[in-house]
This record gives sequence, C-alpha cells and structure tokens, in this order.
Amino acid sequence: MGIDVEDIDWDAIKRELELVAEPVEDECGNKVKGIYLGSVFSLTPSGKYYTPWACGNVDEEEVKDDQEWWDALEKQAAERGLFITSGEGDPTDIYVGMTVEEKEDGKECLRPERPKCKRKG
Repeated sequence: MGIDVEDIDWDAIKRELELVAEPVEDECGNKVKGIYLGSVFSLTPSGKYYTPWACGNVDEEEVKDDQEWWDALEKQAAERGLFITSGEGDPTDIYVGMTVEEKEDGKECLRPERPKCKRKG
C-alpha cells in the first residue's frame, strides 16, 4: 500500500508550486506556497493515521515503515528546497510547500516534527 517516494515527480510539483498565483502567510510570518500531495490513507505504507499517544491501530513494523517513508519524503523535498506539512483543517492531508520569503524567527514553522508512536510497556 502507499506510494514509493522515488516515484513522485518532484520537478512537476516544483513547477506547479511556482505557478501558484499568490503565496500565503503562515502562522510564523513566512510567505509560503503549497499544493496538496495526497492523504496519509493513500500515500503512506500503512495507510493509517495515528498520533504518539494513540497508536494502537498500528503494529511496530507499520510504524517503522511509515517513519522510513516520512524520512524519505522529507529528504526528497528538502533536497529541492521544499518542505512537507499537513493540512490546516485535516491533519491527514499531506502538502508540499515552498518558502517564498522566510522570516528570521519563522524557521520552526517550516520544520515540523513528525510525531513518533510511543508504546507503553
């Protein structure tokens, strides 16, 4: 399930981002552009959404595969000057973003921490 990060057409994504008419300002004051990549349900290996405090719906192998997938996705994006973020209204939406203007104190908004599943016991 999911897609291979290597199969993503990053050049097409970057071209589309450059064509987006107006950048928006994020919560840290950076001017950014973004496009919808897809949903965690269709893109990630497990096809599941979970949080660090509630991850009983995934096994350890799924968590490992998903983390490797997220790491590869974020690495591929960063190599092209892009970043990955989730939807403002729906955290299961995955967006690819491009910074147009970065505020000096706005870096934390551009490098979100990916939640890790923390199992008890």
